[in-house]
Amino acid sequence: MKYLTGMTYDDIRLIFEKKFNSNVAFLQKTKEKMDEEDSRALKRLSESQEEMADKKKKLDEEVAELMRHLQIEPNDDDDVYTGLHLFLGSTLLLTMRSTLRTTNPIT
Repeated sequence: MKYLTGMTYDDIRLIFEKKFNSNVAFLQKTKEKMDEEDSRALKRLSESQEEMADKKKKLDEEVAELMRHLQIEPNDDDDVYTGLHLFLGSTLLLTMRSTLRTTNPIT
């Protein structure tokens, strides 16, 4: 602070204003950067929620497709027996076969 001795108030005020303005500009840039990062994070979150909803919808559709072919049949031994009909759609059978062929066995 010795370098301020002998200076007038107006000279000192200019120095402080310059430093103050540079600090304010830095804080504004930092705030803008933080706001930008927050908006990117919210965008990613909403995208991932949409993807999860799409995956859930696809799984629900697959379950509904499989449930259409599931029939409850009476059995002499038990009260109820659930069996899978053999009239599954050919596309479903082809999909199941290709999935089973492409799946690597656990070793």
